[in-house]
Amino acid sequence: MLACLALCAAGPARADAILPFLVQSDCLPWACPGGPMLRAGDPLPWRKHDWPDARWNPAPPLGHQASDSVLLRFRGAEAVMQSFDFGDGARRFGRFDAGQGDGGQVLVRTPEGWAIALTEDGGNGVQWFQRPDCTPGGWLVAGPAAGPEWQEAVAPLHLRRGPAECPAQLDRSLTRWRIQPVEYPWRSPSLAGGRFTAATLLSEHYSHPAVRESDHLERSWHALHLGLLRWERWEAAPSPAQHRQADDLAASGRCPPVAGDEAPAPGWRRLDCRMWTNFAPGPVSPAPWPASQRP
Repeated sequence: MLACLALCAAGPARADAILPFLVQSDCLPWACPGGPMLRAGDPLPWRKHDWPDARWNPAPPLGHQASDSVLLRFRGAEAVMQSFDFGDGARRFGRFDAGQGDGGQVLVRTPEGWAIALTEDGGNGVQWFQRPDCTPGGWLVAGPAAGPEWQEAVAPLHLRRGPAECPAQLDRSLTRWRIQPVEYPWRSPSLAGGRFTAATLLSEHYSHPAVRESDHLERSWHALHLGLLRWERWEAAPSPAQHRQADDLAASGRCPPVAGDEAPAPGWRRLDCRMWTNFAPGPVSPAPWPASQRP
């Protein structure tokens, strides 16, 4: 096993100390001691890709989706962009394939902590997570402090189509977060691969104010100096079709087991997952995500 990255003891992080968990740095991803945080528009020395579906014949060597975690200026303030760039079938890595699944999310600093303000995917287009005061940033990820013990808050939010739209009603979602060491498998087209351990900000976003009331969960892993490395979607009371979906995911090999990936309660099933530890060497300059360039 490679040596543990800095902060593997899962010590406390406060305020802007959380930012290095959200942004990837200019260093080797499988043994990353830190370095300058990368910004949108910088040539990337490497790029994170997900693990391919083992049932494909042949499986794409770089997986199906690439993701970058970089700094940018968004609505006049420093923010974090986490992009999602598909490269299978007719889609190509490095370009924005509009309406075909490409997109991302923008995280902004709010009084409650770091939160998602804007998101886009192929199914729902551009959407804004609004706070009660009608400002973007309703989907809480973590903050303002994080440490080895779970912390939590109930975040009021609502999805809207524009950045100035006030929510007609508010959802209330439990968010939990902590920092813990996580061992990840990694691979690269030109290297043997292996495993590395990184201090990781683990964030859980439930659909309702308590776990027992929630029907689904989204969970994300943000590794120190590497940014977003893994995402999962869980369902509390899956239908027969969703049970089959969960079984298909388990058979795909797309998400090897890691610390923190257990079911939140008995009966829950994982329906979707991506893990971006398939590292492709650069330099590469992917096309910008247009929604993140909005004033």
